[in-house]
Amino acid sequence: MPAPLVHLFCPLCRQEFPLSTGYLRCPHSRPERAHPLEKRYARELERLNLPSRWLSRQTRNPFLRYREAAGSFYLAREVRGEGGYEAMVSGLEARCNEHYRQGLQTRPLFAADTLASQLGLAAGRLWVKDETGNLMGSHKFRHLTGALLYLEVSRHLPGRGGEKTPLAIFSCGNAALAAAALARAAEYPLYAFVPFTVNPQVESLLSQMGAWVVKVKREGGPGEGDPCYRRFQEAVETFSWTPFSCYGYDLWPSIEGGETLGWELLTELAEQGRNLDVLVVQVGGGGLAHALIRALRLGRTMGLLPRLPRIYTCQTGGCYPLFTGYAALLQFLASQGAITLPGSLQQVLSEQERCWRERYGEELQRVAGQLAGQWGQEPFQQALYLALRQREKLFSPWDRGIPSSIAEGILDDTPYDGLEVCEGMLESGGFPVIVDEEQLFRAREMARETTGIDVSATGSAGLAGLLELLRMKAIRPQETVGLLFTGVERREVTVPARPENIVSLGQGEDIRLLTRYTRS
Repeated sequence: MPAPLVHLFCPLCRQEFPLSTGYLRCPHSRPERAHPLEKRYARELERLNLPSRWLSRQTRNPFLRYREAAGSFYLAREVRGEGGYEAMVSGLEARCNEHYRQGLQTRPLFAADTLASQLGLAAGRLWVKDETGNLMGSHKFRHLTGALLYLEVSRHLPGRGGEKTPLAIFSCGNAALAAAALARAAEYPLYAFVPFTVNPQVESLLSQMGAWVVKVKREGGPGEGDPCYRRFQEAVETFSWTPFSCYGYDLWPSIEGGETLGWELLTELAEQGRNLDVLVVQVGGGGLAHALIRALRLGRTMGLLPRLPRIYTCQTGGCYPLFTGYAALLQFLASQGAITLPGSLQQVLSEQERCWRERYGEELQRVAGQLAGQWGQEPFQQALYLALRQREKLFSPWDRGIPSSIAEGILDDTPYDGLEVCEGMLESGGFPVIVDEEQLFRAREMARETTGIDVSATGSAGLAGLLELLRMKAIRPQETVGLLFTGVERREVTVPARPENIVSLGQGEDIRLLTRYTRS
């Protein structure tokens, strides 16, 4: 029997697992120390000439077009036989069309020349991927489709029994809506842990799609992490529900779903004869940036791009735990002797206020370029492995006030996939930036006026990051830049809620109270 082309790997244990284990996380994961899994490819995959296959296929379903890069494809072929994966994807698309008159489709990439002109960039130098047309209006649908496909195959593994275990997600909006739409289409029970102050329209839509809406009160102070995430974790542990988030921290196949966005981006750019020099990504919990980084690495291996673009991330001044984690990581690497930081930058990274923003620019840009050159060196990689063992300490919850911004979709207290995102920035020569509310507002208005896309402040936050990078002179005029408009503005729609599907849960209340109100 030939060796499998895809397997799972725990970077912390340094142990491999076959896809047929059905693992979402390494079995050695504990609440106090996660062991996220990552998907790895055998070298034989290069012989399949994936770029040629992808570019020649006419299907607009990304889960079919890029199937040879998906772990679920190989597991489905093993469990359900030849054509089993294609039948499963087509069946899910048919059910989505039945419920929502919308299936699984590629989204457009376009040269935003009018926007580029306003930014001082030349025509053909700014490319935007528009994700607002996805089911439920955001890229989150991709992540969760990838997760659902793996769950659907896994439940048919020997000894699994075929049951559809209830799903659990934590979210302030877009992810929960995408999860509810998919759960309804695939007939899974879903429990959505949302803030007590969740948008009433989101609450109503979730309940109408049959999800159990668990409204969680934020009664603790900053630094304790997202109460929705804590309740989500508690429910998964207590009831053996399946985690259904958009982060590799919780389950690796959600990253596989997000990778379809990156593979689309690469093939569409190849069709235009273009390569990106820079990619700017808005970050909350980090799932999107994590998925893009993995997709870009595969594209480099397969020859779709000569090198990684510089990857920059963007967070709001109301909540920027990725930057604090990045700063902590740099200081940790320096403490291990893996890198040398200028004394002035060490001081700025250690400060507990935002004065670094006006001071760090040129120095951090220079250091980021140097770190990219050290990426492959053994001391650097060994120090990163030691950092992996301290990820919860380095990427701790935001503790500087209650998160607040017009870009509410990137206000995660914790960058769950922060270490993987920082690794991508270190490898490529990018770094995180912080933007203020004025930049977020300006970016949203510019995006709408120049492209006609009804994008939200969260969805256009990457453009705010680009504004900041241009202010810092971190991007050269001749460079080609990529952005993602990830979410649509939610307009008021009158949708009656189903009160019987909505439960409030105080911080001190026993999670088992949910069984009084909900069915499993």
